[in-house]
Amino acid sequence: MSETQDSFSSYDGSCHCGQVSFTAQLSSPIGEQVVNTCNCSICSINAYIMVYVQKANLTFHNSDDAVKEYRFGTMKYPHGFCPNCGTSVYLRALDGEYKDIVAVNGRTLKDVDFSTMKIEELNGKRINAG
Repeated sequence: MSETQDSFSSYDGSCHCGQVSFTAQLSSPIGEQVVNTCNCSICSINAYIMVYVQKANLTFHNSDDAVKEYRFGTMKYPHGFCPNCGTSVYLRALDGEYKDIVAVNGRTLKDVDFSTMKIEELNGKRINAG
């Protein structure tokens, strides 16, 4: 992590093979934010720790076809993954109040101490059931 001129905390991240890489700028260090896990089927399988980033503050360092997206259930929340190594990188909302936010998989961030994270669980099973 490094501090930028605009007092954002900057985190680099990537998938396992490095084909998908990005920089996320957060308004405060991860240890000061509440991040989420989710009990829905895909989040449980992919072991997401969701770190929320404004779309404008997320920069991918690869071509657009480096990430593939998978949708299921309501089809409203694409999950981005690396087509080469399969790492789950993010999920996003297509519309609604969260359309300008990307939930980056915190496990893809470099040099993050997970013990400092304030983790809360979302009840995604309820959302996907209805």
